[in-house]
Parts: sequence; C-alpha cells; structure tokens
Amino acid sequence: MSLVVVDASIMLDAFTAPKASEAFQRARQLLTEIQAGQVRAAAPEHFSIEVASGALKFQRRHRDQLSAKDVLGFLKAVDAFPINLCSIVVNADLVASWALAMNCGAYDAVYVQLARQLDAQVATSDRGMRAACLGFNVALWEPQ
Repeated sequence: MSLVVVDASIMLDAFTAPKASEAFQRARQLLTEIQAGQVRAAAPEHFSIEVASGALKFQRRHRDQLSAKDVLGFLKAVDAFPINLCSIVVNADLVASWALAMNCGAYDAVYVQLARQLDAQVATSDRGMRAACLGFNVALWEPQ
C-alpha cells in the first residue's frame, strides 16, 4: 500500500472539474483507491482550510450552478474522508526557504516537504507543485 500526500488541488478537482474531464477522473480514481484502502492518505493540517477556501471561491463564481448547501455538503464529505492530517513544524522563514528553493508557493512547499518527510508520493493537479516534486525527487501519484 502506498502513502500519498493529497494536495487540495486534486481534492477540489473532484468538486469543480467537469465530470468528463481527465482532472475529475484522476481525482475520482485517487479517492476510490483511498476508500478501498489501496492508498493511505496524508495532508498537512491546513489541507481542510485550503480545500474550503477553494470550494467557496468556486461557488462564488458559479452561484447559478452551486448553492452554499452544495459546498457545505462537499466540505463535510472531505472532513469525513480518511486523510491523516499531519502536523509539520513550520515558521514563515522556514516555509519561505522551502518555497524559494522549490520555486513554488508557500502552501505547495509544505505539501512537498511533508511528502519528503514521510517518503510519500504527492497527488496534485497543480503544475507548480508537480515541478517542485520533480525537482526535489518526490514521486508523483498517478492512476494505475
């Protein structure tokens, strides 16, 4: 069984991407593998907040398609999902150092660093994070 650090971007794809898209299919595959116990999932503690922020932003842009109730239902499902939220000791200087070295955003650097600490793969749809993983020899999760 593989250990995968789940990025907020791939979780959001399960909610925001068109159902026929490759992004949606990848997200659903990952979630299916986690549910089936084929993959153990981890994420930094801020994962739920990052997912909530993205879902709320998406709902504000698409009020005609999604209600607040839809967003709250999705977020409740995310909170119930078997993802181990990990504490990672950080401070602004350390995160900035990682982000500068990895050439990515601060949140992305925390996911990559967590994967390095856990010797885990990263599941993401974010191009910047994918590049940071490749640059730091962190394996990327891909559907089987």
